[in-house]
Amino acid sequence: MKLQMFVPGRLCLFGEHTDWAGKYRSMNADIVPGASIVTGIEQGIYAEVEKSTIFEMTSEAQEIKDVWQDFSCQMEEQELKMVARSGDFFSYCAGVASYMLEWYKVGGVKITLKSMTLPMKSGLSSSAAICVLVARAFNQLYRLNLNTMGEMNIAYLGELRTSSRCGRLDQACAFGVKPNLMVFDGEEVEVRTLKLGSPFYWVFADLCAEKNTIKILRDLNKGFPFASNEMEEREQRALGELNQKIIARAIDYMERGDAEALGKLMVEAQQLFDFNVAPMCPEELTSPKLHETLNDPVIQHMTYGGKGVGSQGDGSIQFLAKDKDSQAKVIEYLNVRGMRAYALTLQPDGNKPMYSLTAQTQGKGKINLGYQYSNKSIKIMKRILVTGGAGFIGSHLCERLVNEGHDVICLDNFYTGSKENIWHLLGRPNFEIVRHDVCQPYWAEVDEIYNLACPASPIHYQHDPIQTTKTSVFGAYYMLGLARRTKCKILQASTSEVYGAPTIQPQPETYWGNVNPIGIRSCYDEGKRCAETMFFDYYRQHGVRTKVVRIFNTYGPRMAQHDGRVVSNFIIQALKGKDITIYGDGKQTRSFQYVSDLVEGMIRMMESSDDVIGPVNIGNPGEFTMLELAEKIIEFTGAKSKIVFEPLPQDDPKMRRPDITLAKEKLDWEPKVNLDDGLKKTIDYFKTILL
Repeated sequence: MKLQMFVPGRLCLFGEHTDWAGKYRSMNADIVPGASIVTGIEQGIYAEVEKSTIFEMTSEAQEIKDVWQDFSCQMEEQELKMVARSGDFFSYCAGVASYMLEWYKVGGVKITLKSMTLPMKSGLSSSAAICVLVARAFNQLYRLNLNTMGEMNIAYLGELRTSSRCGRLDQACAFGVKPNLMVFDGEEVEVRTLKLGSPFYWVFADLCAEKNTIKILRDLNKGFPFASNEMEEREQRALGELNQKIIARAIDYMERGDAEALGKLMVEAQQLFDFNVAPMCPEELTSPKLHETLNDPVIQHMTYGGKGVGSQGDGSIQFLAKDKDSQAKVIEYLNVRGMRAYALTLQPDGNKPMYSLTAQTQGKGKINLGYQYSNKSIKIMKRILVTGGAGFIGSHLCERLVNEGHDVICLDNFYTGSKENIWHLLGRPNFEIVRHDVCQPYWAEVDEIYNLACPASPIHYQHDPIQTTKTSVFGAYYMLGLARRTKCKILQASTSEVYGAPTIQPQPETYWGNVNPIGIRSCYDEGKRCAETMFFDYYRQHGVRTKVVRIFNTYGPRMAQHDGRVVSNFIIQALKGKDITIYGDGKQTRSFQYVSDLVEGMIRMMESSDDVIGPVNIGNPGEFTMLELAEKIIEFTGAKSKIVFEPLPQDDPKMRRPDITLAKEKLDWEPKVNLDDGLKKTIDYFKTILL
């Protein structure tokens, strides 16, 4: 099996050096945590990876043909460590491979570089990108279940086995092409994706000068963990308290889309660095070419501001251009003066590409990089856990995520789930099924968790009500614990049943419900309410990135035949030529959403910003009586069935319809499939399994 991979370089917009500075908090609690704003770029490393009996690297990349020589060595721990310590071209790769072998007992890999569009030794973390590439290759080929944070950590630890003393900032390239806030508190690293309020037209360039990064890091580290003089105290304050204020303002300006204020802040951040940090290493951080370029009046006229990149010094430079036209002019101006400049356009998340990048040569126009990536085609692949993944809704969610290229773990005890629902996915290399009860702990390295596990139909959840309550509550507890440990996002599939027998119509999320806490449906209703409580408490107390959606009546293919839901009941009775049974007088109402609409809503909720916690109603606001539903199904099936009436079950609500105003506002979501079309698709499915 061969896999195609892309790992981008990274550009530190604000907060350079605070990654290693924040790590010293493990020795000195008075040090303020570090914080950086980092973005991936579309330049990077494109590779093809496959399993091998040894560790080998080859290249077809034209960009590095003059410096490349193929490399291979045995998958033997001491040999890999020796290469890592050698300091040669492949030391970084060998360092990561040695860590993988030592801790995961993996076999070998063959990595073939297809293209290397990332400039080397320019402050864009080419060494970190190659380390992440090696870590990701082992992870995906040997299915190690590492999430993105896990890959980042191993890339960092692997690089530490070389002569390099990189910080955690460099491995931000593991998170792909998106802007992130990184916080460094001792050994802990937290990552949060940032929102943008408008396009930002960045320019970054290789100054094509010289700097000694090792000396810069060696000299700046002298001021930590305990300052011994005024200069070291200024350095600690600049990389701690003052940097925190810069970062807070930068996030505010980016979210508001205020490019002019952000550019001025770049100038302020550079001045702060020059006054408080640069004196610790004047030989390298006086940076004559950097400051000459920053003070160029031609560039200043076309930009809002600029600053250094990475470790600072005469390595790379960045500017925030006033508009797209100015961006192009700055690039041309820098290229003519012997620098290599690139355009990075940061767009607000949405239908447009989140980033677009154009490389240009020195006065010779555009380079055709050979790759055109939209925000969909460079979407970061994630390791995603779906509990209840073999159920009706879970199987459709798994299918969608697998088709998008994510690695999906389907967790199910098959109490109500069915292997037939996910049978078609079993041969896919990015899908695996694990038989497990969520009432017991489960450990895996994942990026996201969708918690769907729980019987959802009255017949099933009333069969063993104690187990139903345990599944809702213990399942939420153990999955939240996993999310807390892995620092991943987690979505709770709650239910409209939390509203009970509603007294208002439609039901907004602010409605607290009308639930019987001791009835025969309470095991499900109150179990889900308790799970919601736990999700919000984990968010408030532990900072877990939680999401809650309340799912209204859903139907579609793969509904269980005998689960007692009204749509499947009516269709099966009609197809078998039996009378259709309506409980009550048929005037009670429901809203019905097709399963693909629900899956879209859940994914949009998961991908929303961290401040969109919920709960959010996901349902179709179209309202139909049971009698209307039965008549439609008789019409679409061509059945001769009669409608018969039976007594209404205890606590069965007489009306249920969602208010989806919040979903429209926060997720830009509303259902697309109308009831007639959805019913016809569902009837076709049941025909295939009944006839």
